[in-house]
Amino acid sequence: GPEYSQVVKTAVDTCRGKVPIIAGAGGPTRTAIAHAQEAERLGAHGILLLPHYLTEAGQEGLIEHVAQVCNSVKFGVIVYNRDR
Repeated sequence: GPEYSQVVKTAVDTCRGKVPIIAGAGGPTRTAIAHAQEAERLGAHGILLLPHYLTEAGQEGLIEHVAQVCNSVKFGVIVYNRDR
């Protein structure tokens, strides 16, 4: 949403040339892709991808989720490893 864009834009504008900006992205795959692409468009250096809290899809679904998000952008993706 607009709040996400404003936060990332403010961080990028404020810290330009000082520190890399790694934006957060999470939620369902479609949402995570939208946030990742918006962060990239706004000039972030990468994203921290948070997996679902409850992954009913199991390991294969999680792998597919990460792959789809990674393939949607050209910048770096850090996958947060959350214990179940």
